[in-house]
Amino acid sequence: DQRYDTMEYMPNTQELIFDQGVTFSKGYITTPFCCPSRASILTGMYAHNHGVQVNEDPLEFRTMVEDIHRNGYYTGLVGKYLNSWKGDMRPEYDFWVSFWGGTMKNYYDPDLNVNGTWSKYTGYSTYLFRDYGVQFIEEASKQSKPFLLMYTPNAPHAPFTPAKEDVNLLDGLEPFRPVSFNEEDVSDKPDSISNQAPLTEEDIQSIDTTRRRQLLTLIALDRTIPDLINKLKETGELDNTVIIFISDNGKHWGEHRLDSKSTAYEESVKVPFAI
Repeated sequence: DQRYDTMEYMPNTQELIFDQGVTFSKGYITTPFCCPSRASILTGMYAHNHGVQVNEDPLEFRTMVEDIHRNGYYTGLVGKYLNSWKGDMRPEYDFWVSFWGGTMKNYYDPDLNVNGTWSKYTGYSTYLFRDYGVQFIEEASKQSKPFLLMYTPNAPHAPFTPAKEDVNLLDGLEPFRPVSFNEEDVSDKPDSISNQAPLTEEDIQSIDTTRRRQLLTLIALDRTIPDLINKLKETGELDNTVIIFISDNGKHWGEHRLDSKSTAYEESVKVPFAI
């Protein structure tokens, strides 16, 4: 759920990945919904071909991870997989840390499946994922084979729980009010939007709170990126590693009276994307 216009809140990631490689200023995903979009990233197929059109649909096509694993790579996933997957370890991964479905109940003290075993873990999920990502790189560097890691933290997805040390940050964040915010006239929009009532003050307050909390989760996520990059450097793997940063979709912050995703508007389909 990370929008394209949020990288200013991730300066470490900007410096270590975006500024070191190629940034795609027109990076678009094809289907702005978690599971369909992730299925497209994993298969290179449009949703009408891979069949995952809503979050509950299972992905029944072979993924690129299966091909890569079959071709001798040491593979890992740390974080979210697909909403329709119950979190159990998949055979094409040698290293697996994930949670049930697509949404964590809370970022703190999550239930995780670690290499086939479910347990409750104490701590903030973003930092737990960081630790497992570092562990994967350490183990992968000792293999006599290339590696692939899907590092997929939940941030900034709902319930967008900030780290406790960040709850007071961005307290004076300016409200986000582009021209398209809570448009007065939506008669030019499709029925799915033109039939919606204007946002209420309660709606607007909720959107502002969600935006701030999302950004706070990105600040915590940004802290984890140097640890991963430094571990690649420490193990001698950094210069021989391709790093791809991408989001699965964006999320509206009141534009066109919307607080969701799943539209063809920029806010939903344009994402931060760098290699």
